[in-house]
Amino acid sequence: MARNASSSPLDRLADLWFYAPIGALYRLRGGPFAWADEGRRRVDQQVQVARTIGRFAADRGRRELTRRLDAMAEQRRLQAEGSIIDTTAQDAEPASAEVAVVDLAATDLRRTATPGGSSGPTSGDESLDASDLPIADYDSLAASQVVARLGALDPDDLAAIAAYEAAHRGRRTVLGKVQQLQAR
Repeated sequence: MARNASSSPLDRLADLWFYAPIGALYRLRGGPFAWADEGRRRVDQQVQVARTIGRFAADRGRRELTRRLDAMAEQRRLQAEGSIIDTTAQDAEPASAEVAVVDLAATDLRRTATPGGSSGPTSGDESLDASDLPIADYDSLAASQVVARLGALDPDDLAAIAAYEAAHRGRRTVLGKVQQLQAR
């Protein structure tokens, strides 16, 4: 039983002289080899925890790296096929080749939209209406969303999209994809 601090100094001195060595002997009973085993056990536990965390982090990093590399490879494959067009300059003025395609699309639209090929909407005509387009909510879609839907359209619908896009927003991404699909 532990003595309290209010015990006499003589009792405390006896405790240190008699009981302290006995307590130390009980603590040291395994000797240095037991201490080494206990130290090894504790270090091994900590190393095992560190290895587990390291494996988890490495596996997660490997999966993330693989996912990103696969996405980059897919993007490059699509760019090589021409399915993705550089969107960095989508709000810039259309290039001259794209203007020519839009003019051709507008001419096709005029021929097919009105009987006998009389005048209809042109690429500069602001009277084109988005509700007449084959893609619902066209004006609310981003260029990438429009491009994703263009592959399912027939040539007349592509021409309508090209004419509307040229007359309104002039996004190079959309116009370039229309050009690519019309060239097939």
